[in-house]
Amino acid sequence: MSFYSPQQQDTTITNSNNTNSLFDESVLEYDIKEPIYPIPQVVKHYEPYIAYQNSVRDDKTRIMTFDDILKKYPNVFPYDEAFKRWYRNTKQIADRRKLRSEPFKRKINAIWRYKLRDKEKVVYSESFTGIDTKTGKEITFKHLWGLYSVHRIVNEYDDAADDFIPKLKGVEKMYWLDYSPELIEDLMKYKPLDSEQIKMVVVMNRTYGGLDVFKEPEFRDQSIDKLTRLALSAKGLKPSEVNMEAKPDDIKQALDIILKSPDALNAIANHINLQKKTSNKQESPK
Repeated sequence: MSFYSPQQQDTTITNSNNTNSLFDESVLEYDIKEPIYPIPQVVKHYEPYIAYQNSVRDDKTRIMTFDDILKKYPNVFPYDEAFKRWYRNTKQIADRRKLRSEPFKRKINAIWRYKLRDKEKVVYSESFTGIDTKTGKEITFKHLWGLYSVHRIVNEYDDAADDFIPKLKGVEKMYWLDYSPELIEDLMKYKPLDSEQIKMVVVMNRTYGGLDVFKEPEFRDQSIDKLTRLALSAKGLKPSEVNMEAKPDDIKQALDIILKSPDALNAIANHINLQKKTSNKQESPK
């Protein structure tokens, strides 16, 4: 069984000379009518900070915009500039010159369903492939969607200003895409044609699933608790991936306790070594 880590994902634009395929890629055609970056809720998050900076600037300082935030913190926003270049080369130049462009190809390589307290969120690994207007070659943009990072904006008292001013303090991740069976159904339509779409669930910072674990209907419709049980049982894993020395009753009892009591997870894991039994090295987007 092979494993997929989203941290290995290339966030830059990639080029390809391969325009032939053994598969009918028309099923992956997708239209991006408007740029998806910057994400509107991210821009809105920084509006108070930007507004304050502009209110106290002098005549020699130019007006701050969200683009200044992007340029100053590229590690916080890894996709904005890459998407801007890709979208310009594949669509905007063609639209301006009224050139005919090929439809984009969309692939959803992996889907994560997250359980975050009483809410459920979705994150997925996605790629868009289009034709570079200048070179005629395929170029691909890859990213994670449903998860973004922003600075915490904290109002702190400043002695010099004798006032509370907004400051950027640390970075936090925000999961914003709500789960629904309809969303999962749509994402599964764009599964890769030459490989399996990887489906995973994340509970208490532990990731379960991977290749050949969840069937599409159950991943779409079942609760995360149910999917976790499937992934940690012989039903959800191949026999070679289950430590046969573990008693089924022990695993069932451990699962019941884990799903009801997050604090018991480490104790249970140490006792029956769940990580070893599942051989699960999957990583979720951190």
